[in-house]
Amino acid sequence: MVLCDCQKAQDEVEGLLKTAEMLALKGDTQGQRDQIIGELMRVHTRFQARVSEYHTLLNMAVKFFQDLAKVSRLVHLPII
Repeated sequence: MVLCDCQKAQDEVEGLLKTAEMLALKGDTQGQRDQIIGELMRVHTRFQARVSEYHTLLNMAVKFFQDLAKVSRLVHLPII
């Protein structure tokens, strides 16, 4: 679910970049085009980095709880 939301947001930013480029082709933007595209690119890059960090964190949490469950099973094994 989180990955779907991230993909939607990434698609939206990419759509905004394309829209900004299309609008620039229609007329003079007095330099605003480059500023808008630059800002959108920075946001997109930060967003991708944040998604990567959350993905790593999620993988670490999954591994932690798998290991915790394994330790719990080992602790409850009967002693022979």
